[in-house]
Amino acid sequence: MKRNIPFLVMILALAGFFYVRGRTETAAVPPIFAEGLTFAQAAERSAETSRAVLAMATADWCGPCQAMKKGALRDPRVERWVRDHALAVYIDVDANKDQAATLRVTSLPTLVMFRGGREVGRFSGLVGADDLLAWFELTGHATGDPATGGV
Repeated sequence: MKRNIPFLVMILALAGFFYVRGRTETAAVPPIFAEGLTFAQAAERSAETSRAVLAMATADWCGPCQAMKKGALRDPRVERWVRDHALAVYIDVDANKDQAATLRVTSLPTLVMFRGGREVGRFSGLVGADDLLAWFELTGHATGDPATGGV
């Protein structure tokens, strides 16, 4: 019987893992990404409009990504800021591995802000609406000009 205890513990741990993983519901894509812009389209439009490009790297299996899609990214203040100041790009890292590699995504969720074709900010991990807005204000108005330190 004692020989079976490690085996039983392993079985219970695996069952718990799959139970939790199966409970992660995939949230709908937030409205700020409704245009369905590719990164290339957003970059081109950004050059024409002087708006920032906000890229979000995510995956259906990522629990923190789903929480952000249900929470902070649906906050009316966040939606308003993005609508007024940025072009939003939604990147599913499983479907767009090359784009994720180009953006150097190493953890999820990751938000990357670009202005003037240059990266001006990067944030990884789950964040609430207030902190996300503060990050937007800090990075979204940056020039991307190396002569000014990107600000």
